[in-house]
Amino acid sequence: MELKKYAAAAVIAAAITGTAAGMAVPAYAAVSETISDKQAAIDSAAKVVPSNAKLVGAKTDEADFDLDYLDPATLEHYEVEVDRATKKVKEVEIKSSNYPGSVTVNKTADDVKAAISSRYPDARNITVTTVNDSKEGTPFVIYKAAFETDAFTGEALLNPATCYIGYQKLEYK
Repeated sequence: MELKKYAAAAVIAAAITGTAAGMAVPAYAAVSETISDKQAAIDSAAKVVPSNAKLVGAKTDEADFDLDYLDPATLEHYEVEVDRATKKVKEVEIKSSNYPGSVTVNKTADDVKAAISSRYPDARNITVTTVNDSKEGTPFVIYKAAFETDAFTGEALLNPATCYIGYQKLEYK
């Protein structure tokens, strides 16, 4: 009778050990795949941010990797969204320390087009509109430029006194 108890205990222990070992391998593979996917997303994002930009944050959800970069030279903050399935960049938001609004309007639509062309030499179909923002009581004016390149369509908000770009949204094709 004692022998049957030991045999039963040995069978149960083997089953538990085998199950635990069987679960460890798939779990390790899943973690390894996630790390590999995240590295591929980082590699894709690195192609669309300045080379000196530093990765400062990363979030993962079911469909995307959201990667945050900071360019220490310009203090521009890049929020890069990479599709998990394709590992391709979907969207980039670029936020600058330059506020795009001003009460002074020194620059023209042609100046805005020149600023966009300077930043993106292959930009075309550049359209410029004026946006009035008076939420805080002061009548700020903002130039809004829409444009496209071979790689993406873009939208930028520019300061009408300086033509500095304060915000950009680039949607990749």
